[in-house]
Formats: sequence, C-alpha cells, structure tokens
Amino acid sequence: MSFIHLHNHTHYSILKWLPKPKDYIKKAKSLGFKAVAITDTSNIHWCHEFYKYALEEWIKPILWTEIYLKSSILDNMFHKIVLLAKNHNWFKNIILLNSISNLERPWDKPYIIWEELKKHSKDLICLSWPISWELSHMILSSLEEDEIIKKINEYIDVFWDDFYVELLYHNDIPKQKLVTDTLIDLHKKYNFQVVAANDCYYIEKEDKKTQDII
Repeated sequence: MSFIHLHNHTHYSILKWLPKPKDYIKKAKSLGFKAVAITDTSNIHWCHEFYKYALEEWIKPILWTEIYLKSSILDNMFHKIVLLAKNHNWFKNIILLNSISNLERPWDKPYIIWEELKKHSKDLICLSWPISWELSHMILSSLEEDEIIKKINEYIDVFWDDFYVELLYHNDIPKQKLVTDTLIDLHKKYNFQVVAANDCYYIEKEDKKTQDII
C-alpha cells in the first residue's frame, strides 16, 4: 500500500501556491506514486490540463476541489473543506457548487452555505480541512467533547462513509499539533473515519522561501 497525496495546490490557487499541475504529475511519477490529487481553492481551472497529462503518464488523476463553507459558529467566519469526485456526477455537483460560490457572492470570499452543500452532496467524498475547519476552531475554543462529536456527526449524516477527518502534523502551522492530537484521541474513542494528508504549498523544500514571499 502506498501513500497518496490528497491535498495539493497549483498556481491556479492564485497568489498562494507555486507548482503547475504537470509538476505534481512529474514528481508523483519520480516517486513511484500510482495517483495524485489537486485541490485548488474555489476553482477547477486546472482540471483538463491535470487529467490529460496524468493519463499520458499513467498516473491516476484524483479530481478534487477545496471550497469555503460559511461557518455555523460565527457569521463572519468561513471554513475550508475538500470535495472529491466519485463518478461523473461529481463534475456537475462541483461545477454547480463552485459556480454558486463565485457567481452569487463575487463581492466577498467565494463560499457556499451548509444547505447548498447538503443539497449537492451526491457522489462526493468530503475531507475536513486540517486547521481552517469548524472542528479545529471548536477544539481551539475548548468546547465540550459532545459539541465536537455532534459537529462530526452532522457531516457523517450528509456524506455517510464518504466523510473523513483530515490529520496532519506540520510544525509551521501554529496549534496544528494540538488539533491533530485531539482528533486522534476522539477517533480512538468514537471510531469516525480519518485520513492522513498534508496541505502541500510546493513540491521541493528549496521552494519554501519563494512560496512565503508569494
């Protein structure tokens, strides 16, 4: 069994990330990976380029998007989630959700609301975002365990077995270790699904300084 990166951004996440879609395919191939995902924020502009080149290189293209969801905790807060395609219906649902976020709210951060996510959740796999997610905020706000599990169950009620809590350790992200350790403890107690991931900003270590400048 090999590890597959499920949370990667390209230069289509404007002014946030460096690599081109092809760069991820080349790196995945050089490392012997069988598949790789792209999760650009609030768009799927990369989709055709990534999909076509991945098939040419015999790498399985995993088609995701990262999207902002309006918080149920604070009115002026937005959390990220990651959505993955299970089949062709994904294309329609993701285009629709991205269109809603970008066209109906162009004056603000593009986002969707909970009811829109529920309505168009068919054939989607959902990953929680590691630090910029409602649950992370609840943990860092020291809310009761029952409230945290209730929030997880809300996602499970929508996505069933297709919802995963994302786990990562990253020393450059303040308080991420606290969040991840707490989620692991809760997972052991309540047995919800988890997945190891890393929110990749760049491909090579030497690119970190350039990405920080961007």
